[in-house]
Amino acid sequence: MKKINFNGRFFIIGGVIVLLVCLGGLKLAAVGKENSKRNFVKEDIEEFKLSDYYIYIRETNIDENFGEVTDSDKARKIAEDVWRENYGIESKDYENLLIYYDFDEDAWLVKADIPENRVEKVPHILIDSRKGKVLGVWREMTTAVVNGL
Repeated sequence: MKKINFNGRFFIIGGVIVLLVCLGGLKLAAVGKENSKRNFVKEDIEEFKLSDYYIYIRETNIDENFGEVTDSDKARKIAEDVWRENYGIESKDYENLLIYYDFDEDAWLVKADIPENRVEKVPHILIDSRKGKVLGVWREMTTAVVNGL
């Protein structure tokens, strides 16, 4: 019977192979998580183009970064907090919050929706998805009309 000689080189090579397999698995898991995060957003959120809102992006007194905004719930929470702080308004004062996402620029647009036959200033907010920085916040006079009247 032949005696197998296990020297240190065998264990080092085996350890390197195991380490590479583990790192590859972790990388695949991270990529899969990122893809599923964006796919979830894309299925549930309507799109908008940030370039249509450049006129509203201006210096703002909100320097806080809220962290990465990966879903509509966090975008809604940021909008509610900023509107409450800047305008003293609550989201419950509005019928719904409309949430949009720009997949090219990684930005959120959240705006309030008012009931029919009502005219008022409606709050809007633009949020950078990567850092959670508020790009712009404003109120715009809006009318919700029934049957084009």
